[in-house]
This record gives sequence, C-alpha cells and structure tokens, in this order.
Amino acid sequence: MIEFFSKYKNINKILVIITSIAFIGGLSYTLGFNISSIFSHYAIKVGDITFSKYEYIRTYDRLRQKFSNLDEDTLKKLVLNYLITQGILLDFAKKNKIYISDDFVKEFIAETFLKSNVFSAEAFSKYAHQIGYSPSELFKEIKKELLLEKVKFYISQAPYVTNLEALALYQISFAKRNFKILELTPSMFKVKIRREDIIKFINSHKDGYENLLEKIVYYKVFPKSESLKKIKKEILFLKQDENYKKLSCMPYSEFILKFKTPSSLEGTLEINGSLVFYKVTYDLRKDIESFPPKLLQAVKLEKTKEKLVAYAQKLYQDLLNGKQVKLPKNTQWQFVLYNQEEFLKNFHLLNPEDVSLLYMWPENVPVPPLPTKEGIIIVIPEKYYFVTKNEINNTKLETLKSKILSYKQKFILNYFINTQTQKIPIYINKEIVK
Repeated sequence: MIEFFSKYKNINKILVIITSIAFIGGLSYTLGFNISSIFSHYAIKVGDITFSKYEYIRTYDRLRQKFSNLDEDTLKKLVLNYLITQGILLDFAKKNKIYISDDFVKEFIAETFLKSNVFSAEAFSKYAHQIGYSPSELFKEIKKELLLEKVKFYISQAPYVTNLEALALYQISFAKRNFKILELTPSMFKVKIRREDIIKFINSHKDGYENLLEKIVYYKVFPKSESLKKIKKEILFLKQDENYKKLSCMPYSEFILKFKTPSSLEGTLEINGSLVFYKVTYDLRKDIESFPPKLLQAVKLEKTKEKLVAYAQKLYQDLLNGKQVKLPKNTQWQFVLYNQEEFLKNFHLLNPEDVSLLYMWPENVPVPPLPTKEGIIIVIPEKYYFVTKNEINNTKLETLKSKILSYKQKFILNYFINTQTQKIPIYINKEIVK
C-alpha cells in the first residue's frame, strides 16, 4: 500500500464511498454560478473537469436511494454540492499532477475486495456484477475515489497536533472536578389544570384526543353601510387579547354552510357586499363530563414542565447576578467530584455532549440550566483535580490526538472547497440540471 494511505487511515471510508456515494459537507452552494449553453452536452463543468448527463443522473439516483427522506429541492442541491466538490478536488489533482496508477488500483482491489495478493480480472468481473457495476465502470469508480482520498490527504496533511493540545483535551475528558448541583424535577411543583390547558395540549400534540375538540368560529357581520375606516378600527380591537369572544359564534360546519370556508384561522370574508370578520378557535365539546385520566396526567406533566423551566431560568439568573435564592421545599445543593463519565452516569443529560461544557466552564460561574431525563439541573463548576503525569493513559492520549487531527483536516478541507468555489469557473447546464 502507498504510504499516504497508511498515514491517512481512511480505507474503510473508501469502501463505503464506492458502494454508496458519501456526501462531503461544508460546501454552501446556490445556483448563482456562471451558466452557459456552450457546455450543453455536459451537466456540470468545474474548471477542467466535466460531468456528463449520465454521471449527474447516476449520482442523483444513488443519493435519492441513500437519502430517501429528502425533498426534491434539497436532493438536487445535495447532488450539485457532491459533484462540485468532486470537481474541485479532481481539478486540483489534474493541475498539480496528482494521480493514481492502474497498477496501484489493481493492487488495492486485490487486497481489499478480492482478499488476494494477485489481481484477477475474472474474479473482479464477478465481484463487479454482484454489486451492480460493469467491471470497467467499477474500476474507474474505485480509481476516482482513491484519487479523491489522495487529494484530500495532500490538501489537509499540513496540520499536526501538539502534546499540549492533546493533554488539554485529555484533562477535559478525564480530569475530575468539583460541582455544586441542584436537581429540579416536575414533582416539586403543583399546578391546576384548566380547560384552556387541555385545549392547548390537544392542539399541540394531536395524540388521539382531537375528537374531544369542537371547531368554533367567532364572527361579526359588518353591514354594507358601515364605513371602511370604522370596520378596520373595530377589527383591530377584536384581534387584541380575547375581545373576539364577545362576538356571536357557531360550530365550524355551520359557519361554512351559512357563509363559506375560511381561508385561514383569522380574517375577513366578503359575502354579498357585506364584510364578515371571523376567528376560528377550538373548544372542548359540551357533552364531555369527564376527561380521560391519561390525558389529564399528560396535560399536568406538560404544564408542570413549563413551570419548572421558568423557575430554573429565574433561579439561574438570580445566581448569575449574585442574588439570594430560596430553594423549593425538600431540595438542596449536592456537592460532587466527578469526571465526565461519572457525571453522565449520575445525571442523565438529554444532550450528553453538554457534559464537555461543564469541564471548560469558569470556576464558580453558574451554567445555564441543563435538561435531563428526570428534569433540570443547575450546575456551578468548582475546583479541578487534574490527572497526574503518571496516571495518563497513553493509548487514550493517542486516540485524542487522532480526534483533534481529524477535526483540523476536515476544517482545512472544507475551507479549501469553499474558497475554491469562488475561484474556479463553474458552469451548470440548466437543460439537464433543472
């Protein structure tokens, strides 16, 4: 194997790309580039690299299979981004005389796909047909992907990771730290459920309770003789707060029969020269005597969570401003000494990545409220207890070095691609790329 591949350690990625196209992120692209009918037999031209209509359609079909949940516009942008990114890298390779030999491709195929020391055209042909390629097409695809990886290596090989960087990340990841923590849960708060809360919950969730709601329309008919200025003034008043509830109302189905179907939840309709102001709302059906216990429990929990979030935010602001705070009944601060892994085991953060912030946060400064599976925690980081030199695990340290290096390489590569889009002429054939 060529030295750069052993350094780059990206063989697994190449295997994935060859059988299912991978998208390179970081390129923001719009249809604002130069477009010319001169290249009508091409779908896209990037510098000295061209992509045919066949290549465009093939890429589109593969990405559509890979990202079946994307809408049409997003998918088309994804295809363009992918091909333009490839074009920029291949153009760089051409202009800088970076290449991959056929002999190397055969060696790579033999070792990686055929599990052999010798390339066999017959075995490769059989393998290609198994995954839906012709042998020549798959050979060309593999060669291109190997070249792309080689180009990416050359572009991003400059960065290195210092011991200081790795040790800093190591301490963030494995050092212990004192924390002052307050756990807040919904059970600490009592709430009263009103009809409005149930309506709001059903409207937000639609968890099989829609049949409990009745669609109501509040309305007022303004006669033809009413001045337009006066009508506008009154409508403005009716839109404020809940003033509309002083109007006449009827079920939505009856309103449609009497007038016509509203185009929105609030507005005006012109009926035989008269103007009708309407406001569509929801109310609980009159014949309901009791609500399902499951529904009441869910409404109560949501309202309690709202109260919990509001309380946690106020408490955080008070602590930040150095104010005296009064804690809810039966709650108290906990004092713990944890590393990141121990912290996550004891406090189940909804976003586990938030834990890294706690080990970079300034001492004695409250962290904004963090949601957990049980509720919310208020955290004040305190003293560090760093890992000593003798306690450092060298294997873990090397893993962190690789992590930092990978981040730097991706950043450089994405920066290169984005800047090149402003320098390299890019043409799109709108007859093909619609």
